[in-house]
Formats: sequence, C-alpha cells, structure tokens
Amino acid sequence: MKIWINILLVISLVLFLSSCKKKSETEKSEEQTITEDTNNDIEDISANREEISNPSVPSPTNFKNIAEAKGDLDGDEIQELAVVYETQTKDELGHQRELHIFKKKAGNWELLHKSVGPILSSLAGGMMADPFENITMENGAIVIHHFGGSREKWMYTHRFRFQNEDWYLIGATIEYSIVCEETSLYDYNVSTGKVNFQHTKEACDNDGNQKGKSKESKSNYSLKAKQLIKMDGFVPGNTETKLSKDKTFYF
Repeated sequence: MKIWINILLVISLVLFLSSCKKKSETEKSEEQTITEDTNNDIEDISANREEISNPSVPSPTNFKNIAEAKGDLDGDEIQELAVVYETQTKDELGHQRELHIFKKKAGNWELLHKSVGPILSSLAGGMMADPFENITMENGAIVIHHFGGSREKWMYTHRFRFQNEDWYLIGATIEYSIVCEETSLYDYNVSTGKVNFQHTKEACDNDGNQKGKSKESKSNYSLKAKQLIKMDGFVPGNTETKLSKDKTFYF
C-alpha cells in the first residue's frame, strides 16, 4: 500500500512540475510577443515620419527629407541650406540619418558637404523613440536639437560651424532632468573651453505640484578640448567629459 502511495505522490509531483513549466513557457512567450509588438509599434511610428512639404531640393533615392533650415553660414549674405535626411539604412537604434549642406550657385543648390553622426537615429531616444526635434541656423552656425530618455529626460543642443576648411563642433548645451527631483544643465563652449554648470533640486507633493522652493547651485569650469571636434562621426551624447571627481557629463 505504501509503495502505491509513493508512486502516486511521484506521479503527482511530475505532473505539477510539468504544468508549472508549461505555464512559465507560455508566460515568457506572451511577454516576448508583447515586447516585440511594442518595439514594432515604436519602429513603425518612427518609420512613418513624414517628409516635409515642398522640400528645397529633390531627395536622393530612398532618402526622406524630414527637416531643413536656411541661413548665412559663411558671412557672404547668401543663404546656405541644411537638410536632414532619413535613410533606409537601419541599425539597432533604427533608421540612420544624414545631414547634407548646400550652397546656392548660379540659381541652383550645390551639395557642399554631407555628414553622418550629428543627427541621431530614429529610435535613439529610448522610451521617447525618435529623439530628433529640429535643425536651425543661428549666428553662422548649424544648431541641432534632440530630446529623449525615460524617467530621466535629456535634451541636447549642438552647434557646428565651418572653420579651418571643415565643419566643427563649437558648442553644446546639455540638460538632464528628473521631474520633481533634479535638473543638471551644462553649457559647454567648446571653442573657449568654458563650461557653465547649473544644478537645481526640487520636491513635489503627491499631486505633482512643487513643494517649497527649489535649491539652485552654479559653478564654472575650464575644459579646453585637446583637439577640434569634427562634425563628421560626432554622435550626440557619446562623449564622456569629466569636470571633477564627482561631476561627469556626456555631450
């Protein structure tokens, strides 16, 4: 009798473990499907970014003009044109982008330079998906704006100028923020090596309203780059910079 009871207990245990394994595999499969669907949704949204209306120049084959800006970049009082193209080339961060710079000659836009790197790919914004916001021209420089992150949000503004027969990074304004906790702002003048740092701490009540006064501190640093930073190959947010033992930021 005891033998039969033991046999029944063993059979029950095997059936129980088998059931748990199948349940676990089913849950993992469902979770993987949900994750894949979510990723596909994000990528679909990114890939469906519309081409701007009435682009200034025809787009190359399989390229999509998603933004452009005009302004005088060389001081000759004649406007240049900067175009951001979304390409069909994809990496782990989505569709790659290219920046093309044109000069008007004899009434036509002539390509002066094209660069890969300064415009982040379509999914590089993390939970925010597409990080690219816009491109402008200010004070003879090309200015590129990005925004992304999840709980901690980041905002990048990079300025590029033509000098020494090439395009170089001349300034970067970087902001990291967590709502109702803190914000760190770095304004880096790459040309002069001056960094202005501002840190703000705040607290909120359960409804998300600011509680009390925020605490703000400011400091300045000198950080001369060892060499000029070219536009080509520069990727926003990928360059680590140490200001002190306890202050590091990426631009």
